[in-house]
Amino acid sequence: MLEVTIARVSDLDPEGEYPLSPYRREKLKRQKNDLARKQGLGAELLLIKALEAAAPELLPPLDISCGKDGKPELVGSGIFFNLSHSGNYAACAVSDSPIGLDIQTERDFNKGIAEKYFTDPERRFFEESENKAYAFTKLWSMKESAVKYIGTGLKTPLTSFSVDSEKGEALLCGQRLFFHHSIIDGCHLALCSGDCAAVRKIKINEVKLLP
Repeated sequence: MLEVTIARVSDLDPEGEYPLSPYRREKLKRQKNDLARKQGLGAELLLIKALEAAAPELLPPLDISCGKDGKPELVGSGIFFNLSHSGNYAACAVSDSPIGLDIQTERDFNKGIAEKYFTDPERRFFEESENKAYAFTKLWSMKESAVKYIGTGLKTPLTSFSVDSEKGEALLCGQRLFFHHSIIDGCHLALCSGDCAAVRKIKINEVKLLP
């Protein structure tokens, strides 16, 4: 089972009443601006919506805790999830095996960041690309999804592994990882999984969070 959904969050009311987890309520309290609160709210509402079909026994408010490296988990469920947001979009992936998800609004190529966070083969990919902003954001989203898959986030140096964006593969911590990449309204969405067959056939479903 592997499902990925996205939704626009610009119309959400961050002051509204929602059946949010204590984990999410604490995160929203720390957000500094209205868009960040809408993004976080939209991410959990997408998770609730996805679980209605994938695990209807998990009723909101959800019981979410963080693992030793800070990756959120659904306590005692056997369901894996990953959330991301950027700009006006939130995204959610749910699966019965580990998953990593990242969404990024396309950004300009930054040579300094490329030299600091990308490997030599990845930098050659930028150099050979006609659209460097596209190539830069595509690889950034894929690398982010990989470290979210293993649960360490940016604690794992991004230069410690290379993503082959043409094949959609990487080797990280001894694991062969596989990627899906999509463009949605100017945003790059990357999905990382250890299940090649599942990730290759995934379709991204856009849903509405409000009636």
